[in-house]
Amino acid sequence: MAPASGPDGTPFVCGQQLGRGRIRFGGYPLSLFANGLSQTVGRAVIDRTALTGNWTFELTYAPEPSLDSDAPGPFTAIQEQLGLKLEPTKGPLDVLVVESVQRPTPG
Repeated sequence: MAPASGPDGTPFVCGQQLGRGRIRFGGYPLSLFANGLSQTVGRAVIDRTALTGNWTFELTYAPEPSLDSDAPGPFTAIQEQLGLKLEPTKGPLDVLVVESVQRPTPG
């Protein structure tokens, strides 16, 4: 799960690049990947792997189900390409509640 470069030989740089059907991740802990993955799957993702250190990998997947593509969906791709499994569960989340909004008064 830690190649030094992508399939085309392009070296990874530190950071996280989220694109349509591809995630490039390099030089950070998996907890940061989980945070970014939340945007992709539309749910909160919490890292419970207990894996430490910084990781580098590229994940490719089908962004939407398609009969024209052989690429797996994001959940399958994560399991097949990274050896990780996303499991639905219930847990506490921090939530910001806005009870009212008012325009500021000039002055």
